[in-house]
Amino acid sequence: MDGWHDCTHIFSNGTEFEFFIEDQCEKCKRYRNSRCSILNKCYIAMFDKSKFPYDDLLDHEKYANKRCKHRTTETIKKHKKPINGQMSII
Repeated sequence: MDGWHDCTHIFSNGTEFEFFIEDQCEKCKRYRNSRCSILNKCYIAMFDKSKFPYDDLLDHEKYANKRCKHRTTETIKKHKKPINGQMSII
């Protein structure tokens, strides 16, 4: 990940934020039903800058871009083991 470093600033404008959603969130397997804890923190940061998820993102100064540390394109395995007391439909 050449050129990437720890996140130190919030999105500079709405366009940069929209590019982040398109490139990082919508292509991530963790992003389902328009839900993601990192994205939710970004939305909350619109009203309270102290809530911005600096620890979860990376910056690239040359391209004014951000990358999510938790983004994955691999399919997430679903829970197959039954939970104690859970009913199953067969």
